[in-house]
Amino acid sequence: STNEFGTTDDVTQPYNTEVGYKASTTGNITGVYDMSGGAQEYVMGVLADSSGNPRSGNNTTYNSGYNGTLSDGTMYTSGANFPDSKYYDLYTSTSPDAVNLSLSLTACDEGICYGHALSETTFEKINLNSGTFGNSWYNGIANFVYAGSPWFIRGGTSISGSDASIFSLDTCFGHSTCTNATRSVLVVVS
Repeated sequence: STNEFGTTDDVTQPYNTEVGYKASTTGNITGVYDMSGGAQEYVMGVLADSSGNPRSGNNTTYNSGYNGTLSDGTMYTSGANFPDSKYYDLYTSTSPDAVNLSLSLTACDEGICYGHALSETTFEKINLNSGTFGNSWYNGIANFVYAGSPWFIRGGTSISGSDASIFSLDTCFGHSTCTNATRSVLVVVS
């Protein structure tokens, strides 16, 4: 049968079969499963506005819920304040109104974004037919945040096909959708 996304519902395989092992990081039963293709996940990576403050999102409907600049330059003030800056990555752009993967070369305090899985995993590949501006390792999508879509999302959904790489990097408004999720991470603070 076909689901609401136009794909078949019968795409799952038992984990302990030859086909199921292919979803494992090790290619056998002992690996970690479903590292890509489950959901795109928001990360706390957001584009700065012209004053160096984090953006909220696209508009009053499609935003992160944090107070901040919207794509038209107005302020969203009906939400929560951003957490302390140590809890998110803030990226800068000299041309914030355009998707431009080469910005990852200067987006981290005027320098390359090593350690963010941006500069080291992505490369520009202009393909006007598909609208893809960049690629990341393992055929993932690679687009850099911009004013209209200032939040980074990682991975890909089950309908992303070969673009559902663990290294996929794309943009979003900051709002909740049926294909975007978050992942909790526990950190030891000393």
